Amino acid sequence: MAKSKNSSTRPKKLKEFTCFPKLAQELQDMVWKLALPDANVVQIYAVRISYAVQILKASYQVPALLHVCRESRLVARKRYQTIFDAEFGDKHVYFNPARDVLFIRDSVTMLYLWKGKNFIP
Repeated sequence: MAKSKNSSTRPKKLKEFTCFPKLAQELQDMVWKLALPDANVVQIYAVRISYAVQILKASYQVPALLHVCRESRLVARKRYQTIFDAEFGDKHVYFNPARDVLFIRDSVTMLYLWKGKNFIP
């Protein structure tokens, strides 16, 4: 007897992995560590918004593990630190000094960071 197209022997696709919380914490941490992204280029640059005011911008990929869940965030925060907190205010720029590359786009931005916010070229 021929099988109909609706009766498939393929397993159902999982939408969530419910066994993960049942794994030992050490195994969960190992999985989160393996999920950390490769090197990221964190690009910092100054943007002039008026003659007397410049602001810093950052262009980079925010590590997804910082937003998945509390456990993944704890693992990621052991690897990432925030940089230039004072210059970016309430926005965080995450940087992994062991993997990431800090790219300061130009000398104006470098001087802005070195001398402080009041520097106007």
